[in-house]
Amino acid sequence: MRPVHVEPDSLHLASRALLQDHYHLADRLFALRMSLYRLEMAWQGGDAEEYLGDLNLLLEHMRSRLDELLTLSLTLSRQAEAWEECDQRWSGVFREGA
Repeated sequence: MRPVHVEPDSLHLASRALLQDHYHLADRLFALRMSLYRLEMAWQGGDAEEYLGDLNLLLEHMRSRLDELLTLSLTLSRQAEAWEECDQRWSGVFREGA
């Protein structure tokens, strides 16, 4: 079996980048929701209900993907911490054996 080499710093950087993307996209989602509310007030009748319903559905899908992005970021962060802890333990064992 080949050894696995993981750089916790790389995982932390990736986690932080995903978290920043999450915050940026959450801000954009909020702006879209505000625009949707203004549109709902201004547009009545005709195809408004169908269009606004579709837009609401798309915004819910975006919110769901944002939740997944946050989960991925937190998972990467926890994995990086676990790898760091494992590395510290094995470094201690190696020092004791030397």
